[in-house]
Amino acid sequence: MAHIRRKFCNPQKVAPEDPRPLGILRLIKDLYRIEKQARDQGLDASARRQLRQEQSAPIMARLKERILQERQAVLPASAMGKACDYALGQWERMERYLEHGEVELDNNHCENGIRPVALGRKNWLHIGSEQAGAKIAPIMSLLETCRRLGINARDNLLDVLPGLSERDQSEVAALTPTQWQKRRQPARQNPSA
Repeated sequence: MAHIRRKFCNPQKVAPEDPRPLGILRLIKDLYRIEKQARDQGLDASARRQLRQEQSAPIMARLKERILQERQAVLPASAMGKACDYALGQWERMERYLEHGEVELDNNHCENGIRPVALGRKNWLHIGSEQAGAKIAPIMSLLETCRRLGINARDNLLDVLPGLSERDQSEVAALTPTQWQKRRQPARQNPSA
């Protein structure tokens, strides 16, 4: 949805007085307001799905209707026409979030997570060999997972890495940041344990 929203920001910048993109942007804003409400209330996936079915689904239907209406009124090569075409081309995928409470409205968290890798690509271009990417990917994934979970990556690595080569492969799943965090939480809650 973030990409769809950006596409409608372009025609709004070109013609700020044009109410067509603003109407669409308002509907998209309403969808994000509902998602914020779900986060603020700490809703689980099932409750988020129900909230989306009750509140977001009607807005999505109005949004699609509005985009189809505007698409008929603009030139295909115009910024508004391109925005409408893009949104309609993504529509089936966009509607999936209404059915799955675990799915986010947009992929901004993912994009923000991979941004450092994308920005660093040129900086790392001359480091190592062609195999370096396959080696750095798990490390970057681990660091990003720690960041998203609010785990100090340094503490995690200092605890997990020593003796890693002597561990059995069946133990690896227990070393993920999520499992590491779960093991440490009881220790923090009960200092005598």
